[in-house]
Amino acid sequence: LKCEMLQSCRCRLLSLIWLSGLVAAGSSAPAAWSQAFSSATTEAEADALLRDIGWPISWLSASQVKGVIYHGWWDLAASIVRHANGQAADEDGERSLRIVDGAVREVVGSIRLQADRLAHMLDPTHGKPKSTIRPALRWAQGAEKVFLNVKYAARFNAPGALRVENVDVKFFPKRVTFAADGEHSGTRKRYELDLGTFAAIVPEECSWSSASVGKLSITLVKKKSASWPRLLNSTDKVNNIHLWHEYQEKLQHELHGL
Repeated sequence: LKCEMLQSCRCRLLSLIWLSGLVAAGSSAPAAWSQAFSSATTEAEADALLRDIGWPISWLSASQVKGVIYHGWWDLAASIVRHANGQAADEDGERSLRIVDGAVREVVGSIRLQADRLAHMLDPTHGKPKSTIRPALRWAQGAEKVFLNVKYAARFNAPGALRVENVDVKFFPKRVTFAADGEHSGTRKRYELDLGTFAAIVPEECSWSSASVGKLSITLVKKKSASWPRLLNSTDKVNNIHLWHEYQEKLQHELHGL
């Protein structure tokens, strides 16, 4: 009974449209038809509203075309594209084709992006760093401070992440730690440092900030003015920690007499 009532209502609507003489190619959609199409709840209902009056593609708005695809009415969407191509023989037809083309490409691109993101989430490691890297750094010192220049790469002369997130820098009396997540060459990486300092520092006075692209600056405040013979309390050589020669030359005068 419900189907018969819907069919009857549609027939009355179509009769009104035909009598109004607005089915001619290039005319704008009657408000009653546009409302009926936008309110369609099934693909068959929406299909009939187009099919029964000869596929007036020019009546469709971009949002209505998008709605067809978002509903998953793929057969109807294919029919709309096919008829839009077939009606592109004049200016109105070409304008309608551009509307359909733009709407389809926008929605399909969005759906593809969301589908790819969903598929990637099936990987238990999705969004997690694939590897942990001890970033390279160089250092220089004055009488009261130590300056660290950290690069988001394993070596200072190697490419690395340009930006990082989840940056976490902590200061302790004789230790500084750094951690951050970044991406390089399409691979998520975790950057971590845990440095035991040669001598004591003042944690509450130490600071850090983003430096140039791909780098981080850390300033350590020495508890006592002194010249440190090395950065770390350990005497083990760390291959990617180097003296910051250019900056050290500017600070060297502070160390005279210490």
